Amino acid sequence: MSTNGTDVDVPEFPAGPLVRPEDLPEPVRSAALGKRRITIRIDADVLERFREIARARGTAYQAEINFALREYLRDERLPELIRQAVDASFAERDKAA
Repeated sequence: MSTNGTDVDVPEFPAGPLVRPEDLPEPVRSAALGKRRITIRIDADVLERFREIARARGTAYQAEINFALREYLRDERLPELIRQAVDASFAERDKAA
């Protein structure tokens, strides 16, 4: 503790955040990250495969499922994003002509 030039004791805190996300309980951490708890039925073999992947990577199987879903959504949107980019490019070209 230091007095910081006064008669009042001021605690000294380490640099960086006071609370690290990994120190929070899982429900609090997930909620803070915008995650929602759901119930979903998944085929046993699919779930087991995600658990195997998670064990090999040292992660949680739920995180692996979330990653796979994000990749699916990204890949699913890719053709639409390319079409939008091409359309925008043609629109710019037409404006310039």
